[in-house]
Amino acid sequence: SGVFRIFAHQLYDHFHHALGVYESQYKGSSRPFYFSVFSAATFYLGNKPRRVMDDDLAWGWSAITALGDFNASNGGHIILWDLNLVVRLPAGSTILIPRALIRYSFVRIAPGESRYSLVQFTPAPIFRFAANGGRSDLDFARDASEKEHLDREARREAAQDGHIAQEMYSDLSELSDAYYSFPIPPPPPGRA
Repeated sequence: SGVFRIFAHQLYDHFHHALGVYESQYKGSSRPFYFSVFSAATFYLGNKPRRVMDDDLAWGWSAITALGDFNASNGGHIILWDLNLVVRLPAGSTILIPRALIRYSFVRIAPGESRYSLVQFTPAPIFRFAANGGRSDLDFARDASEKEHLDREARREAAQDGHIAQEMYSDLSELSDAYYSFPIPPPPPGRA
């Protein structure tokens, strides 16, 4: 979640807000990790290609962490099919991708090696619940005022045009500001 917040703070805030609205209505719900901005996590214990996760927020991110005992120089890379990219992903490293838009799988590993994935995500219905003012789509359709319906339709059109997604991602100046806002620790004694 920390890296997510650094590289896309507005998107992170959107996730945080939606999850807060959901948790305020469903007191018994819990996150997979205490400080996580994601509402769910799952383990993948194989190497089968993944479909596009159409139940995720289209422009939202999911965190994929590589786990296992494998030689990352020879296998286990993540293949981002729609971007024509292959990225080295050693055990313990994490990549953030919009799983609803990008198909992915992994390069095979050698016999005797093991590779698993921990995927953290928040399903799109959580965001719809928050956008509906803490109501399900059914309750919203039944109870919302005409103004609420018009506002929701305007948000949907903006989302389809890509305007909301563009506003959620950080630009280079924001990334530069984030980089320079972190304190740089002094060098160890004797290494000036």
